[in-house]
Amino acid sequence: MGAKVPSMGKSNIGKLTNLNENPDITPDAKTRALRRTMLINKLNTHRCTSPEELQDRFELLFNTCFENNFVPTVEALSLCSGIDRTTLHDMEHVKHEGYRPYANIIKNAKQFIATTEAELARDGEINSTVYIFRAKNYYGMVDKQEMVVTPNTGLQTPMNEEEILKNIPQLQENNG
Repeated sequence: MGAKVPSMGKSNIGKLTNLNENPDITPDAKTRALRRTMLINKLNTHRCTSPEELQDRFELLFNTCFENNFVPTVEALSLCSGIDRTTLHDMEHVKHEGYRPYANIIKNAKQFIATTEAELARDGEINSTVYIFRAKNYYGMVDKQEMVVTPNTGLQTPMNEEEILKNIPQLQENNG
């Protein structure tokens, strides 16, 4: 299925199996991946310099993926646009005022990819672990529970110091 990653104990940190020697990745899979990457890279004639050009490039990417029967990726957005992933992320999150016109274009493209991947995951076509990883890292999904903690003293209104001292004998009787 995918590349096997060794246990990440102290002796294995940074030692991953060479993909060229990995028997789990067939030559056909490598060839398909390279062919797809080359198709995406051909879309990158130059770095996109306007929001309109970025929109057109993303549409060209999605059409290329559809025509060649493969799913676009967030990485492909970067490759086809000529904009590195970090800058694309900064543009999406408007890290600089000049990025504002690009933000919705990037968000919409990523939402298109996220929806496609969610459909594939639902149908069992994408490994759920891979989908969860991508959803958390690219689409802002998180695992979290929100808990609201409120004091429950049984008292309706807060007491001042005088009232507390007055109630101490009653508390001792109730607990005794």
